Amino acid sequence: CRSRPRRAPAAAVRRARRGAQGCRGMKRSQLLAHALAPKPLDSELKRLCVLHGNKAVREAALRVTKMKRGPRVKDDFRVLGPLLRDDARDLLEGRNPKMERSNYVIAQAFALEFPGQSQASTMRRVLRKLAERRTGMGLFLAYELSCTDYPYQDTLRLLDELYKHDSKAIWKRLRAALDDNVAEYARRMGGPPTGLSNNEIESVLESGQMTLGGLSQLGASFGFGIPRKV
Repeated sequence: CRSRPRRAPAAAVRRARRGAQGCRGMKRSQLLAHALAPKPLDSELKRLCVLHGNKAVREAALRVTKMKRGPRVKDDFRVLGPLLRDDARDLLEGRNPKMERSNYVIAQAFALEFPGQSQASTMRRVLRKLAERRTGMGLFLAYELSCTDYPYQDTLRLLDELYKHDSKAIWKRLRAALDDNVAEYARRMGGPPTGLSNNEIESVLESGQMTLGGLSQLGASFGFGIPRKV
């Protein structure tokens, strides 16, 4: 007695018929494209996990998606620092740094001293960085130097120039803080901080020092004054 062949489940038959009907009338190229169309990523990952295991798939995904390291970024401004400090002095003393030392001259000197693998490519790289950042770095270094070595008016001017350069709100906030310190100094000391730097004004305010003129004004606000010698 020969056994009858096993019949496929009815649901599988219906799916196969629907698939065949959907492919009717397609050209060969269309059929190939339909067959080779990528499956959803989740289903592919599940299939790979069944074949290779979760751990192996996870490790392979990390290896494939790991970003490759490119060439190391060169910190040229660490070497260019002394030149940029010269720019800061020029800005504070009313000179144009780029008229004193052009970007080309700086890049050429840098490439001669630190040629790297290619003197020409080093020079191009430094020229590009100077064109992008020299003005901003010079202004920032000049601002820092003005806070310690120059009158506060120079600091105010440089904060205005920094804001014009990159429009960052921090320069506005720093200027407002310095304006407040100058006003507070004048209130306490009886006059503006002539010739004092930003840091010197802050030191006076933090120490609580007060001149005779400031004490006289403070006393007048409470209804009494300090007697003056006649």
